[in-house]
Amino acid sequence: MCGTYKLVVVLTVFEQGWGRHNLHTYTIDKGEVFELVDEGGESGAITLDVDSTGERENVIKNLYTESDNYTMAAESTLPIGGFDENDKQYNVYAILDDGTTALFNPYDWHLNELIFESDNPDVVSVDPHTGELTTYEVDEPTDVTITIKNADDGGVVYQFVITVEPRYVIKMGFSIISNPDEVEGDEPWLLKENAKNTVFTVNNNVRGSYLWIFSQRRIKYIKSIEDGEPKVAELSSGFRVPTMNFDKKNNYFCYRSVAPILIDNMKFKITFG
Repeated sequence: MCGTYKLVVVLTVFEQGWGRHNLHTYTIDKGEVFELVDEGGESGAITLDVDSTGERENVIKNLYTESDNYTMAAESTLPIGGFDENDKQYNVYAILDDGTTALFNPYDWHLNELIFESDNPDVVSVDPHTGELTTYEVDEPTDVTITIKNADDGGVVYQFVITVEPRYVIKMGFSIISNPDEVEGDEPWLLKENAKNTVFTVNNNVRGSYLWIFSQRRIKYIKSIEDGEPKVAELSSGFRVPTMNFDKKNNYFCYRSVAPILIDNMKFKITFG
């Protein structure tokens, strides 16, 4: 049949992390690409090389993240899909020209290439392709701007801020107080320690008190160790100290032992998450 014809490509994409049945379909209109005529045209096998330039189809119109400001501790990492110090998830979304939204997966991404840049890589570096963030040591809270660009369209740019907080201090101590609402975070029995250490010794003045810890970093677990052989105890003779994790207080993660402690002087190792 004579006439002008256009090519429409239908692309179905499965995004990792979504439901197996939650596929997204994108329609790409290539426009008019060939015309059938009565005579004078080619005969036999015909190849239509629509993407002869090798360029990707530019379908991303806007970019955004779930928050425009994330908080990270110094000397930590935050990958796509991870959570910052305030439990805000770090995800990147692309709004496509057909109005749909795609969740960026750096390991399975078939749309426009995204490029990540940091305006201060000495404080926060970012993998240009995966978007993973890495922070370095700071003496005071520092803001760094991260830029995401559509590599195929210089006009599509999005920026957000990473606030890097120093993590030199961890507070710990024993108290008969059991209610976190009654602990202000600056109590005289809360001793300040260097958070760069991992092994601490704290005196329990009243047997049967609770162990309280205020940390700028999440704590994965606490393990008691015996004096003199922390490495051996960590592997064998130590025991996990069950703790409860309460809401943050004054930008510190608040932990309390589940049960009162009967040990007078407690030596323990903290493993941060």
